Amino acid sequence: MNVDFLDPRFREHQQQIVGRIAARDGNQAAADYIVDLLRSSGERSNVESVLNACRELGLTLSLEELSNIINKFDRGFDNTCPLKVAEFIAELLRPFSPSSILDPSAGVGFLAIPIHQALQPAVYELYSRNRSHLEIFEQLSGTEGMVFYPEGPIDGLTRAKGRRVDAVVSCPPWNQSLPRERFDRLDVEGIKYFEHLVILESCRHLSEDGVGIFVVPSSFFDTFVCSERVQYELDQMGIRITSAIELPAGTFAPHTSITTHIVVMQKTDDETLFTGRFSDDLSHRTALLRNIAHRAEGSIPELGRFVDLESFNGFLALETNLNIVELAARSGLVEIPLKDAVSDIFSTNKADFKRLTEHPNAVYLPKMAATVATTNQNHLPPKLKSYFQLIVNPDIVDPKFLAGLLNTPFGQLWRDSLRTGSQIPTIGKQTLQSSKLYLPPSDKREDQTKVVGCQNELNRLKNELQEIELRLWDRILEVDQTQKTIQNVNRSNSFEDWLDTLPFPLASILWSIHTKKDQVKEQNEQLLHFFEALGEFIAVILLSGFSSSEQLYPQLQPALGSAFKNGNLSIRRATFGTWAAVVGSLAKELRRQRNDNEEVVFAAFRTRNRDLLDVISSRKLVTLLQETNKIRNDARGHSGAVSKQSAQEVNDRLNRQLQVVRDIFGQSWEGVDLLLPGDCRMKQEVFEYRAQRIMGTRTPFSTRTVPVVEAMEDERLYLKTPNERRGLKLLPFIKVIPSPKTGDLACYFFNRFVNSKVRFLSYYFEPDSEVVGNFGDVQIAIDLLEPLNADSHER
Repeated sequence: MNVDFLDPRFREHQQQIVGRIAARDGNQAAADYIVDLLRSSGERSNVESVLNACRELGLTLSLEELSNIINKFDRGFDNTCPLKVAEFIAELLRPFSPSSILDPSAGVGFLAIPIHQALQPAVYELYSRNRSHLEIFEQLSGTEGMVFYPEGPIDGLTRAKGRRVDAVVSCPPWNQSLPRERFDRLDVEGIKYFEHLVILESCRHLSEDGVGIFVVPSSFFDTFVCSERVQYELDQMGIRITSAIELPAGTFAPHTSITTHIVVMQKTDDETLFTGRFSDDLSHRTALLRNIAHRAEGSIPELGRFVDLESFNGFLALETNLNIVELAARSGLVEIPLKDAVSDIFSTNKADFKRLTEHPNAVYLPKMAATVATTNQNHLPPKLKSYFQLIVNPDIVDPKFLAGLLNTPFGQLWRDSLRTGSQIPTIGKQTLQSSKLYLPPSDKREDQTKVVGCQNELNRLKNELQEIELRLWDRILEVDQTQKTIQNVNRSNSFEDWLDTLPFPLASILWSIHTKKDQVKEQNEQLLHFFEALGEFIAVILLSGFSSSEQLYPQLQPALGSAFKNGNLSIRRATFGTWAAVVGSLAKELRRQRNDNEEVVFAAFRTRNRDLLDVISSRKLVTLLQETNKIRNDARGHSGAVSKQSAQEVNDRLNRQLQVVRDIFGQSWEGVDLLLPGDCRMKQEVFEYRAQRIMGTRTPFSTRTVPVVEAMEDERLYLKTPNERRGLKLLPFIKVIPSPKTGDLACYFFNRFVNSKVRFLSYYFEPDSEVVGNFGDVQIAIDLLEPLNADSHER
């Protein structure tokens, strides 16, 4: 319909249609209908045009419905705050029983309206200089009794000078430089950011027992807390920051992925800062709120710790430091001040880059990302312009040892703990100077030299193997001599040891293959099963991580939709090609997301283990799965009997692919547990599960106590790294369940739907290799991923 549907001739008719849709399917469906009308009429579709049309057609929206419209059209919309955050802040406020609340930078009311509905204060005032915010606010439900002033925050606060309120609650604009020319009537010397001025001026209006609650970026603790002028003004008012609760990366998705904090400010002499982390888990939030109210530490850091405000760089840095201390103790490393081991720190200037003067005791440490630390400036990436040169005291630390340590997962965690900044986290020189190093005890200084020597020997062996490989192909007729050389290097076969580091779903199949060395055709079949299982296993991890994150889940459709549709693929009737396509598309998207905001990826996959993330996003692994799928299709495409020679040729190719898998995996799985939770008890606000560790080749599985902050579901597998308090719940396409025939625990992989039932296959458990049944959790997972299925395009 290419007409103006708001023309009086059509408006009444459309109002009736919108009313019927709203009554039958809800306001969101009616709003979607209006969006379709706008698009079909050729009108410009944006937030304001949709809201104007809703107003003209008599449709009143809730905040949630408005949020859905904003997410469709304008991800950069100002002052959006998730409902769960607003509800949490309302509970933070409840013990104060505020009768008057002020929001100086309210936007359209995403923060204010839920708080007003929860607490019903006598007075709730909102300010925003954007008149469109007022127009939108007036269209929303739940605003009765609130007063909206179309003024900027500073103008409104200045006009209300002398008035006192019980609470100021706001999410002011983040990291906006202060436009000094607009506030020349105020003394703003030493105040760098607009949000700082808003917070300071707001706090002047607090009553003696009042409270200020603000949502701020993590950089707030570098800029606001460290500002001498800001601290002077707070001291004059007698106000201190009493609590800082982290909102994890992705909380404000899709508008931003940065980590933020809720800060609480009060007039008090108490100099302690309470910190913790917000969670979607209700029991966690309840315990955290209780600990905040009682000023009591929780049983784990996320539920509350008291810290020194001056050294506080955000909860994530605190948690990372605690993990570092735990890992250091486990490794026998001791803490020393960095300044005791490092005599000088020099830094490059990115704007005017010049190489630093080489030094025999230098370690070069990149300021950003996970770029390799080194003792040779020439070994840094050519484009890297931002790094430190640490001049170490060789009596305390071997420079090569320190460089090697900083490239381990432990060293990367240490580097993470030093980075600050919301957009591009960077290690600052002052933070580095005041940090701690973790080294072997001083009486074990020679162990550093031994470690460096071992690493040199490993490097020599790598070079030797490369030389042997070159000689093998360069001197083909001397193969007997080369074979002897290989045997001398490869004195022991560690394949079985390697299998014990792998998750059981993969290790069990490889063990079955290992026991069939002389059965070529059977080994072929098992190897093909292994590679299909490998594709499904990695795909399930990727799908589980993406679907667990509010920020990453929307990327599933663009990442996989076209590949599935073009290849006529479907998870409902999955093949090796399906899983290979999932891994190929999501591995690429995961690499992009890690480059854009690694914290969101860490949160989604419940791990900071970069080695694991490297494995599941490996380009080499994607290529391997695609090549092996082709080998499989070629081998199964032949009709008739397969000769022993042909089977051996396929077998050789597959074993070469298996060696590639081993090269990709290495020892990456040693720092990961695949868990099957069992009995649980609550102990000091933490869930303690007796969980089976589903790793290696042997059953019965070992059992251990696993403390976590989020409940784990029965009969579901979880991927967890030991120093994390959460595990990644895997989608139910892989199960470790009792065999219906024998009762023994066995691993089964989802195969496809058979009529209305679900078929699972075991690729190693010969007594009961197929299970067909009603698995409701699989259907739920299929529904979650339904837009990715080619089937869904046909229905």
